[in-house]
Amino acid sequence: MKYYVVSDLHSFYTPFMQTLEDSGFFGDKEPHKLIICGDFFDRGGEALQMQRALSDLIDDGNTILLRGNHEDLMVDMLDYIEKNEGTDAVFHSHYRKNGTLKTLCDLTGGSEADVINSPRALVEAMRETVALTKILPAAINYYETSKYVFVHGWLPCREANMNLRYLPPTFDNWRNADANDWKCSRWMDYLGAIEHNLMEPAKTVICGHRSTRYGNISYSKIDDPDHIFDPFVYPGLIAIDATTVLSGKVNCIIVEDD
Repeated sequence: MKYYVVSDLHSFYTPFMQTLEDSGFFGDKEPHKLIICGDFFDRGGEALQMQRALSDLIDDGNTILLRGNHEDLMVDMLDYIEKNEGTDAVFHSHYRKNGTLKTLCDLTGGSEADVINSPRALVEAMRETVALTKILPAAINYYETSKYVFVHGWLPCREANMNLRYLPPTFDNWRNADANDWKCSRWMDYLGAIEHNLMEPAKTVICGHRSTRYGNISYSKIDDPDHIFDPFVYPGLIAIDATTVLSGKVNCIIVEDD
C-alpha cells in the first residue's frame, strides 16, 4: 500500500491541493491512501474550502484523519465560551493566538461581536458544522503499519501534563493510553523525543505539530531558506510540518508498507 502523508494544513486549502496534485495523488491508479496528521483548521483563510475538501476525502474512503492539538483547541474553546457566556476573555487567550477563534467565525459566518452578544447561538452553529459533526469524529489518535506509526505530536507518556516534552517516558504501552494521555501527547513534539530517546523500537514515527525548521537547523544543519521547511528525517522519525503560514507550502511524503 502506498501512503501519501501530510500534516498541519491549518486551513491552507490551496497549498494542500497543490501538494496533492504535485505528488501525483489524484492520478494514482494503484492502491493508495492519504494520511493527514492533524491540525486541519486555524490560522489560514480557507476554512470553508478545507471543510468541503476533507468531507469529500472522507466520502472517498481513502483518507485517514489523525486528531491534532488544534482539533482539541476547538472543542475546548466551545466549552469555554459556553461556560463563560458573555465574556471577552477569549479574545485574550491562546484560542485567538492559535487561530481557533477565526475558524469559529469562518465556519459559522459569525463575527467576534457575536462571541460577546450571541455566544450560545454561535457555539451551537459551530457544533452543527461538518467540521464538528463529520470531520472531527472521523479523526483517530494514531495509525500504525508494520513499519510506521503516524501521529500528530508524539506517542503518549503516562504522566499526563502539558510539559511532557521535557519528561522521560513512563508509559510502556502507549497503544492503550487513555483520552487524556493522547490529548497531552498531541502537544509533545519530535524535539523532545530526540532529547529523551522516546523512539518506538523497530518503527519510524511520522509526525507533524512542530515545524521541521527546528530539526533541520539543529540536526541537519540546513540554513538554506528554500529547504529549511523540507521534511526532517532522523533515525526513528520523519517530521513533516512545513509551517505553511511562513513557507507557503504543505509537505507531502510518500511511503509504502503492508
